[in-house]
Amino acid sequence: YQQMLLKRIRNHTEDVMRIKDFFGVCDLRENKEFLYYLNRHNNDYDNTPAIQKLNKQWERLMPFSKRLFIIPGEDVRGEMKNTSWGFSLSMVYAKEFNVRAEPPVTHRMPELCIHSAFKSSGKNGFTPYHLDFMRTFARQNGLSLNGSAFGNLVCSILEDGVVTGYFEAWMPVSRSL
Repeated sequence: YQQMLLKRIRNHTEDVMRIKDFFGVCDLRENKEFLYYLNRHNNDYDNTPAIQKLNKQWERLMPFSKRLFIIPGEDVRGEMKNTSWGFSLSMVYAKEFNVRAEPPVTHRMPELCIHSAFKSSGKNGFTPYHLDFMRTFARQNGLSLNGSAFGNLVCSILEDGVVTGYFEAWMPVSRSL
């Protein structure tokens, strides 16, 4: 456990150090496989017994899990402004802690994505419009949006007196014919 925790700290430090390198820069790559569950949709928390139980189970995974966002496909295309939130866990940790993809936990497989990063400041400042530059990249490169965008909060800091979140984002795409 201590070795895994040390590795997680090192990986997180690397993520924080490199996040600004991805601001507004898009590239194509596959996301890594992970498990996740959602516990908030827009500003409404899911207080069902199943999610509350899962929240308690995943509390012990907090050093290894990440805060996740998902923006549904229609919202990625700019039609609405919905965002769901939850937690994700890489497959390395899922296997180590014997976490299974049983509902409400979902298994996300690798797929071709536009990858980038952005920041969002202030209460309720996060919107799907933060991904507009990624949609533009897709259009300019003949890529079709292919489902829900997702990503993780890398870190939050106080910047000029305002809480600012730094996010890594993934937008699934396919090559247009």
